[in-house]
Amino acid sequence: MSGSATIFYGGVINPISLDSYSVSPHCLLSVDSLGNIEWILDDVKPDDLQATLAAKGRVDAEVLALKNGEFIIPGFIDTHTVSW
Repeated sequence: MSGSATIFYGGVINPISLDSYSVSPHCLLSVDSLGNIEWILDDVKPDDLQATLAAKGRVDAEVLALKNGEFIIPGFIDTHTVSW
């Protein structure tokens, strides 16, 4: 596990196939320094956040909490990028 991982907490929309996806409003997601997902845990309630981080060995980790209405889509490519 990388010491420089970024840990996000909040909404995650995860594509499963071309026509389905899962939505997790209380997701804990660890991303390493290269942008690879180390681990992802669905349905981590706010009251369980510290215990869950401790179980992952990340008690002192800085957690970036997403604001209400923000979410992450793992592997999403920004389709607004245009190359002329």
